[in-house]
Amino acid sequence: MSNDTDEGTAVHVGVAERVITPDLGVSMSGFAARKGVAGGVHDDLHVRALVVEGPEEAVGILAASVISLGQELVDRIRAATAQQTGLDGSRILIAATHTHSGPTIEGDYEPFLERRCIECLAEAWEARRPGRMGIGLAQVDDVGRNRRRLEYGGLPVDPEVGIIKVEDDAGRILGVFFAYACHATTMGPDSLLISEDFPHYAIRTVTQGIDENAVVAYLNGAEGDINPGYSSGLSAVGAPIPIRNFPFAEKIGSRLGRA
Repeated sequence: MSNDTDEGTAVHVGVAERVITPDLGVSMSGFAARKGVAGGVHDDLHVRALVVEGPEEAVGILAASVISLGQELVDRIRAATAQQTGLDGSRILIAATHTHSGPTIEGDYEPFLERRCIECLAEAWEARRPGRMGIGLAQVDDVGRNRRRLEYGGLPVDPEVGIIKVEDDAGRILGVFFAYACHATTMGPDSLLISEDFPHYAIRTVTQGIDENAVVAYLNGAEGDINPGYSSGLSAVGAPIPIRNFPFAEKIGSRLGRA
């Protein structure tokens, strides 16, 4: 992994994390075929923030473990963060991981999510300290597959994992943010458990490998027709798909985390 700063250049980095798990009984998003509301929590949902401040400008990244974030919500988060911190809202990337095992963004949950996102970015800003940032690329096989071409033996998918690592000036890793293109849809419409899906296991694998206190976040890439490996046609008609379970999510998530 390369250090993207020159010797002597002052860089300050900060990270933060907040839990955004909804109350049970909320409507879940992602599948029209799903019947029922959230009945349990397999693993918590989170927002995770990274701020990097250089000598001339600062940037932020926020990853939220929800299916999507509307433009108006994103605009409000950016504006409030800018007002609280001085971080330019136009320099904040805000992304949803696109988990299909999370809540619908509506009702009381939306303002709760908004507050958590603002708090997380503000905490990362306040936590910034002298450090370094590195960027790198890895590759992983047999995680994502083209969901519309499985019956023809599959088509190549992008194996690339983009990585940002930040550490303090003593060399302790503070955070790792990584991007990979794949729908977080291992669990299907029959699941009523809240979960980050396979990214949960990828994040767990990374934290176990570096530091349990580090903030590790997944960012989805241009996922398009890339999913964990089942046919979109079979899924659309509700056919049983044996790989849509947590053991398989752990298998592919751990593989991604090791990469």
